[in-house]
Amino acid sequence: MSELANDRLPPDDATAAAPLLPSQRYVNRELSWLAFNERVLEEASSSGHPLLERVRFLSISDSNLDEFYMVRVAGLKELAAGRVPVKSDDGLTPDQQLSAIAEVAGGLVQRQQRCWADLQKRLRAEGISILDHEALTGDDRSWLRQLFVDRLLPVLTPIAIDPAHPFPFIPNRALAMVVESRREDGTQINVLVLVPDRVERFIRLPGEKGRFCLVEEVLLAVGLALNSSDDGDRQMVAMLAAVLTDGLPAVEAACAQALSEGVHSSDVIINILTRHRDPGPAASILTPDALTLRHAPVADCARYDQLRSA
Repeated sequence: MSELANDRLPPDDATAAAPLLPSQRYVNRELSWLAFNERVLEEASSSGHPLLERVRFLSISDSNLDEFYMVRVAGLKELAAGRVPVKSDDGLTPDQQLSAIAEVAGGLVQRQQRCWADLQKRLRAEGISILDHEALTGDDRSWLRQLFVDRLLPVLTPIAIDPAHPFPFIPNRALAMVVESRREDGTQINVLVLVPDRVERFIRLPGEKGRFCLVEEVLLAVGLALNSSDDGDRQMVAMLAAVLTDGLPAVEAACAQALSEGVHSSDVIINILTRHRDPGPAASILTPDALTLRHAPVADCARYDQLRSA
């Protein structure tokens, strides 16, 4: 290509033209992709689009960045970890590309956050709001606790994290919570709770206005409501772990009974489960032969009356 370009130049200019560096002749592929995603974000900031379309453009920008890190950045990290001596067409090593990507992507994420904060203000002006657990009312919390029992508890499974087992697999872009709990003997244990993809991320709260809550805020609200104590995470893990021992139907019934009585404590739920468990077989007691009765006892009422009158 350079020879064809020189053929189109006059003889004097062709000889005087200095060779260009790779960084001057090419645009880095990864940085070019980030520039494209910045243009998508600009559409989200444009007042010429309807409000919900701007939210859609912002979500596309965020989803694109996730995929970029899963594919492009992951490939560069693999090259850098393997110390593969390869450079891009613009002359950058994998480590240099990762540094440049981190700088550009960091600014992009900050712009996304500012854009989202601005869009949230505009959405609230139109009657659409996304609430965190601190902005929930008492009625909202009661409704969400019942929703947790009906829709979330059946699909949540706690996975213990300990040195004796491999670390649990976390799918890409999965929503997960890590909670800290303690066993009955006082030892600490970390538990991973994965939220399945089929669970809706945004949950609409009851009422005429468009009020929404993120599913992670629901889990946090339920955890904080358990006995209103600082160990809400521990209690929620204990309640989820009871599914493995008592079964889902029994835990659901116990949760519903506790909520109907206005109690939000895992201790009460475990107590209800204990009371509803089938009693075990009665323990048999072996009586020694020396204590076995050979004759049935006979009551001597006359002697008893004589002792009373004495």
